[in-house]
Amino acid sequence: MERAPADGTVPGWLLDPVLIGLLLTIGGLYVYAAARREGGTSRWRMASFMGALAIAFVVLQSPLDGLGELYVFWAHMLQHMVLVLVVAPLVLLGVPGWVLDRLLGVRAVREVVGWLTRPVTALVISQALLLGWHAPPLYEAALHDRHIHDLEHLSFMAAGILMWWPVLSRSKRLPAAPAQWLVPYLFVLPIPLSVLGALITFSRKVIYETYAVAPRLWEISALHDQEVSGLIMWVPGKLIFWLAMGVVFYRWFARETRADRPESGVPSTN
Repeated sequence: MERAPADGTVPGWLLDPVLIGLLLTIGGLYVYAAARREGGTSRWRMASFMGALAIAFVVLQSPLDGLGELYVFWAHMLQHMVLVLVVAPLVLLGVPGWVLDRLLGVRAVREVVGWLTRPVTALVISQALLLGWHAPPLYEAALHDRHIHDLEHLSFMAAGILMWWPVLSRSKRLPAAPAQWLVPYLFVLPIPLSVLGALITFSRKVIYETYAVAPRLWEISALHDQEVSGLIMWVPGKLIFWLAMGVVFYRWFARETRADRPESGVPSTN
């Protein structure tokens, strides 16, 4: 389905009934499952999941979507980074472990998901998805066809879930990776996108034709728009993953320190 051509006007809200219905159905099923579970679900976990749905609605249905498709690269980049760095981890934080364990009850499903969410596999596949969609032919195809654009967004959400699973999973069947794996994992994870973000930022040529020929809504050139977009990819992701690495390392260090203390509470004479 071809998008409408850019005519110099700021796009409005999309309000796609299919996406709205899907988000409402997912939210309703979550509330239903939580209500039937003895003891329910913690408020912060429910707030996390519902917050993820609300943010997904805003970034996918607000004028940000049309701006990114028709006029400015930075809006599209912001949309993608929010899906990967905000919505995906909030989903994993919001889904209780028992829900994941129910979904992973089938052995074949558990084996496939278990392979996909191993740190090395998750890193390679998630980064391949994120980098691949920024190849000019694929990126331009997504800008010009709504169905390809939807597939692109689904791919970004899948990549986000994959990359955050080893860090945030609450499943007993497929738990988060041990801290000794997570520290190097979180160190390496932002490198591919940081490199691509740097290349986009410092490129002296407009990479995507759509933004080179699009009407300028504000006093921002196509090249400056591209520089801002590269920085959005480059900086926030690196900071978020470094923060997560610091939290993991602190908890690991604290746990090891507690394990080394004498159980009797009597000071050691060594």
